[in-house]
Amino acid sequence: MDQLQPTEMGMMDTVMSLDQLVDESDPDVDFPNSFRASRQRRASAKHNPDKDWFQLVGLIHDVGKIMALWDEAQQSVRVLLSGPSLATFPVGCKFQNSIVYRDSTFLENPDEKNPKYNTEYGIYEPNCGLDNVLMSWGHDEYLYRVLKFNKCSIPEEGLYMIRYHSFYPWHSHGDYKHLCDDKDLRMMPWVQEFNKFDLYTKTTELPDVDKLKPYYQTLIDKYCPGILKW
Repeated sequence: MDQLQPTEMGMMDTVMSLDQLVDESDPDVDFPNSFRASRQRRASAKHNPDKDWFQLVGLIHDVGKIMALWDEAQQSVRVLLSGPSLATFPVGCKFQNSIVYRDSTFLENPDEKNPKYNTEYGIYEPNCGLDNVLMSWGHDEYLYRVLKFNKCSIPEEGLYMIRYHSFYPWHSHGDYKHLCDDKDLRMMPWVQEFNKFDLYTKTTELPDVDKLKPYYQTLIDKYCPGILKW
């Protein structure tokens, strides 16, 4: 993937910019992405009214897809636009069977034939922690790094939701736990809780995004204020 050119934008502008994006891997492509983000924020709020940071994560967790608007190569875009059919996963160790299209996706991947990489632990130590595991690149890892670089104050639980919400083999199928440390296992229930509101959060009415923007902005101002470096 080519190196992204540095950009400065506020979080709200980035959320609204996603309306220019057509994500073919997303099941909700019949209305703008800002509506989908707003709908997920509202679903999060309904079940977690006392955790405003949880609501913010619901609003911004897919914002890393902004890379697809910055002239990314199509191969990278396909990875960036990750739904359950294009989940993220660790590299440098055996590809687990829970990865969707496992039997067909890696046929030409040289890692599949590399004895250093095709064992259970590969290049890693047991229980090394996901912080020490190299993941396939995607929009979730990108947004996580942006938030960390800009010193945003979203709690660790929310950062895990953002970083690993596409890691379906882990949070939905229970694979790769042999690489997890105690912190990862404590955080997994938060990612699983968030995943309830990620895909297929249906409702019969679309939110009035313009009317709700002032509230969204208060969440942004609290946890990731100002102009951010992307």
